[in-house]
Amino acid sequence: MSMPTFAARPAGGGPREPERFRADTVGIDPAARAEYWHEIVTSAHTRLNATFAGSGGDRRDYHGRLTYTRSRSGQIARWSAREPLNLVRTDTDDERPLHQVLVPLRGSLFKGQGSNEAFCSPGQLTVIDQARPYVYDQREPLTAVMLTVPSDRLRAAVGGDPPTATTVDVRSGIGRLFVRTLVAASSDTTMTEAQFDLVCRQLTELTGAFVQPERMPGSSPGRAAAYRAALAYIDAHLDEMTLSLDEVARVVRASPRYVQLVFRENGTTVRAEIRRRRLERARRLLESPGSAPATIAGVAHASGFGSAGVFSAQFKAEFGLSPAEARARSIVR
Repeated sequence: MSMPTFAARPAGGGPREPERFRADTVGIDPAARAEYWHEIVTSAHTRLNATFAGSGGDRRDYHGRLTYTRSRSGQIARWSAREPLNLVRTDTDDERPLHQVLVPLRGSLFKGQGSNEAFCSPGQLTVIDQARPYVYDQREPLTAVMLTVPSDRLRAAVGGDPPTATTVDVRSGIGRLFVRTLVAASSDTTMTEAQFDLVCRQLTELTGAFVQPERMPGSSPGRAAAYRAALAYIDAHLDEMTLSLDEVARVVRASPRYVQLVFRENGTTVRAEIRRRRLERARRLLESPGSAPATIAGVAHASGFGSAGVFSAQFKAEFGLSPAEARARSIVR
């Protein structure tokens, strides 16, 4: 069985289709099922050491079913297994860096990687770095779905290294949308390769909206802290016309989608907050003639606006008077 390389299939007579694979231990000699399933798991995942607890105490007899669809952008798999199974990943070489996002639909599973341990049940998911050693343990009948994508793409979506072998609640919001999309895609057999690539990319981006990057020493935990850090950075760099969502996300060590989510939870957006705070700064400058630039264009530039005309229009829309009128009022006072 080949390892997942996510290479494109050769073009045929119509739209290219992603690679599709289906395997079932039904029809396999019971004495050979465990070995067969080990090969299947290796094909869908990576090189693993497996310990089976087969039917009736026979470790060679195992009941499992797997389907997956694969393209250059990722792999979506769905599998079910009846008996307990323990998998250990020890090798780290000769592998393309990949990350797995696992979602149990029935039953629960255990994942361990590094110092982290995750007991994952329906309504939760966990992420695994496939290039590093890990442990998988299943003690009961299980049905699950899994997204496997190149590590660099997931890191870009999350805005850093996603925490591995930790549980993430996906019972509501974007997490729930992610699971519904992943489940639907896992059973679809009609998508072209281009459509499947798009779904994999969208699922990867969605992951960045609800999975926070691993926090480095000194970084701010939690959404409230991320919001405060983002606002502090915005306030300190309002005069920079290049100030953007991507820059704010980089500074707070989160993905742009995560930062957008945090701002939406606070009733605003990064773009709107930058605009509002720039206008507030401009008003303060106009109301303090002694410390403000001499011209309206100078005030606009000092507040991060590249165009005096755009600044004047936005200022009047926000405050009901022009910058010149605001300055005149402050002088009269």
